[in-house]
Amino acid sequence: MALRKGKDESFTVNGSTEQWISKCENALKKGGFTAVNVNRTLSQITANYKKLTVWGDITITLHDEGNKTKISAFSNANVDNLFALFSSPNKKIISQFKDNL
Repeated sequence: MALRKGKDESFTVNGSTEQWISKCENALKKGGFTAVNVNRTLSQITANYKKLTVWGDITITLHDEGNKTKISAFSNANVDNLFALFSSPNKKIISQFKDNL
């Protein structure tokens, strides 16, 4: 069984939660994530990220804050491989999401 660790990162953006759910979904698809699952009731999106050196998943939760939206990204990735010694797989997953947003 793989050893996994998580990382959480939050940021606030202008616009409605509904608007950002679609943008986050598109960013995940554009970033190479698979099994993208959108739950509009919970304002949450989950996806897998499986590349040669990085295996993990991400959960994006959106919270309405007036005319702004708080986006919380939680990444959970395997850290028991040689490649994880050189760079954090969780940072790679969250960066892949944010860079495509």
